[in-house]
Amino acid sequence: MKKTILVLMFLPVMVGAVSCEKLESDFASLDKQYRAAKRIQSPTSRYDYYYRYIAKGSELMAWCRNDPRNYTYTEIVRKLRAADRERIGLRQSVIEEQWRVNNVQPIVNVIYKECVYQY
Repeated sequence: MKKTILVLMFLPVMVGAVSCEKLESDFASLDKQYRAAKRIQSPTSRYDYYYRYIAKGSELMAWCRNDPRNYTYTEIVRKLRAADRERIGLRQSVIEEQWRVNNVQPIVNVIYKECVYQY
């Protein structure tokens, strides 16, 4: 009885376990393309790449922090912060590109009225 309870308790944990090797390989493949990402012409595609890069690096650090192997967290954090700065810098150009692609104009309400002050 105790064994079945233990198995039922740890089954979801074992099923949800993540392979650190797979996360490392995924992050390494994105990291190889990092320099080439700066040459992507479309701001939306570049923004998407940086978003995936940051998500995969964060996932690697979160799931594999208790892994006995030695990770260079400071190097990963440095790379993720640089990618986040690049991503933040692209926001306005992504919005402008979406306006062009979807033929959307910003709504600007300019109403000029005479101001009347009552004393």
